[in-house]
Parts: sequence; C-alpha cells; structure tokens
Amino acid sequence: MSAHLKYWLEQQLAGNRIPLNLPPDEQDLNGLTLGTAIAAHAAWIDKLTLTLKG
Repeated sequence: MSAHLKYWLEQQLAGNRIPLNLPPDEQDLNGLTLGTAIAAHAAWIDKLTLTLKG
C-alpha cells in the first residue's frame, strides 16, 4: 500500500474527510481505479440511505 493511500485511510478512519489525491501511477490497482470505486460506493450508500428512509 502506498504512503498516500495509507494516510488517506488513516484520516478517513479518524473522521477527517479529506479528498483522495493519489498520483496517477497509484490510482490503478490491478484494473480497479480507486477514485471511481470510492465514488460508486458513496453513491450506493446515498441510494441505500434514501431507500431506507422511504
């Protein structure tokens, strides 16, 4: 794991919502683009929250 990603994860776990600013060479992990995956997950959480609220 890169130092940038580790720092970002530590900040997220501490409750500090900072943007994921990875260098381009660290954004792709075996075909998974982290920014895209995180955005899709956040959208899924928003949709789930709205669904549960009715």
